[in-house]
Amino acid sequence: MTFLGAVAKLNAEMTSNLKATGAAAISSASNLEKLFVGLYGEMPSQQEAVPDARLAAVLCGGNPLTQDLTVHARAALSGLKLAPRQLGLIKTATAIVGDFFNQPALHPQLSEKLIQHSGALIGEALMPSSWLTHKSHPVVAFLSELSEFALGWYPTHPQANDIADMLGRTLDGLQGESLNESIEIFRQWRVNFDSRVEKVSARVIQGESGTLRAQYARGLAARTINRQVAGRNLPVFMVRALVDVWQPAFQWVLLDEGDKGPLWPRLVKNFGLLVWSLQADAAEQKTKLHRVIDQLKQDFPDLLSKVINDELQRKQVLEDIEVVHLCMLHGQPVEYQATPALEGSATLDILDAEVSADLLQEVSAIQPSQWFVLPEKEIRIRLLQRVDEYQQLLFVNQLGMKALTCSYEEFAFQYSSGHVAAVTELLAIYDWSLAKLQALANQYRSKMKARAEEAQNEENAKKIEAEKRETARLRAVQDAERLQGQSLAARSELEAPPLAEPVADSVSEKAIEKKIAAATESAQDVEQARRAAVTQEYGSTPEQRRQRARLVVSGIFVGAWVSFHDGDGKESKRKLAVILPSSNKYIFVDRVGADKLQLTRTELIEGVAEGAINMLQKDARFDDALARVVGDLQRHR
Repeated sequence: MTFLGAVAKLNAEMTSNLKATGAAAISSASNLEKLFVGLYGEMPSQQEAVPDARLAAVLCGGNPLTQDLTVHARAALSGLKLAPRQLGLIKTATAIVGDFFNQPALHPQLSEKLIQHSGALIGEALMPSSWLTHKSHPVVAFLSELSEFALGWYPTHPQANDIADMLGRTLDGLQGESLNESIEIFRQWRVNFDSRVEKVSARVIQGESGTLRAQYARGLAARTINRQVAGRNLPVFMVRALVDVWQPAFQWVLLDEGDKGPLWPRLVKNFGLLVWSLQADAAEQKTKLHRVIDQLKQDFPDLLSKVINDELQRKQVLEDIEVVHLCMLHGQPVEYQATPALEGSATLDILDAEVSADLLQEVSAIQPSQWFVLPEKEIRIRLLQRVDEYQQLLFVNQLGMKALTCSYEEFAFQYSSGHVAAVTELLAIYDWSLAKLQALANQYRSKMKARAEEAQNEENAKKIEAEKRETARLRAVQDAERLQGQSLAARSELEAPPLAEPVADSVSEKAIEKKIAAATESAQDVEQARRAAVTQEYGSTPEQRRQRARLVVSGIFVGAWVSFHDGDGKESKRKLAVILPSSNKYIFVDRVGADKLQLTRTELIEGVAEGAINMLQKDARFDDALARVVGDLQRHR
């Protein structure tokens, strides 16, 4: 994958969720409050919320990197409770700021420094029309400027600490009336900083313009020669001449005409013929060797007169070539040696590697001001100048000082081998806000759906339990009526004249008692079955049932109706009339308020856990607040 493609892919992955969610958003203070009440619960009515301005001032002294800001705020406010909206905004803003500064585009050490100074920024999210929900807020534009400037920061450049301190001080000032002043101070500081960088960069371009041209000529000359002689043994004079004669000649042609002029291909072609004619195995092909030598004799003198200024050097080269050719044609020995690679050749030539045309095209498309990172050196560089004529790239650091010069091919090879990486694009703080609030909205919907399903399941369970109780009641009534009929019949028999021995009366009474006892036992069995069904819903172990019962009792309120069941299944309904917190007692009354029942909290919990006590009503104060929590945010974008 090309480096521009990799950058685009990473940025697309980070923004895909935002595009997928579309227009659903959260904005107004009322909607945010409903959202956070739904997620964190309501604040007790007898408690007053801490003023937002006071809470924001407290957060300025917090360190989100090492502290939970909600704990920090409670400690600083002497344990005062935070409203659900305040709690939710602090948690949400902390997560958004952390995600924003921890983007891969910023150096991790700088990210930590910026997060340490983001307490004021998080506190500012509590204010009306804050940066959290309004794209036009000045903090949104400022954070984009700050993060763009911070792309080039790395810990080892000379002014790294000064820059980090300046950014930290600016973030500390993002509160209340000092917010706009702090932003303006940063912008003026950056104007001065950028002005100095431009001056330094201009001097670098001026000083490197000739160097880039010479570097291009030197590198291309060495690369061309090395590719012609790579892996070959040449006569001793020729090996020496590569450095003393031929490399300077190739460089001169490139500097004078470039590689597009007529002299360059002519020189490359004739040099290739010469190299072939001087190899030992060329003597075995005498016919071809004669033809190549004749061609060189015709073209070489004129060519050398144009590329070698020193006449004595030209004559010496021609004489050495002629001597070797005569020795080869007449079978005389020639001294050969291995040809070393010329200095100035690119890394690709040394490694005998090639770069694809697609990757070179990508390199030629990068624009000045794009940032890259050298992972091995842990430095960041910015493309200052791209010289297409010489296919050279000039990079500087954040201060405008020269950091790297290389050819297109060298840069492409360094990127493909992982020695250079592109700095990814930044996402704006507002995009992180939108994604986080959308995630909270989805969480809210899931929570409301789960609660609705739970309520429906409990309602269904109540219906099933009511049906069981009604069935048990009807069965008990039928048994009682049957026993009553048997009892009346037995009494009638007792009142009638005795027809049998007195022992028969005793036997009849015992039979009636057994039937009554059996009916009672049946009602108790039904009640035990009902309780077992209820307690099974509370958990499989006694501890789980008590825990569930404690939650149920904690949610009971004055006016709630409760049903009580004795051991025989008899049910009585009572209403909670009074809660005495000092003694943990609950007082229940019947419908007319005459019959009172007093239970301690422990007794009430045990009764619920055992299934003897059931709540007939639930607190329905928690409604679907999210139904109106959509759409407002995009009107402010």
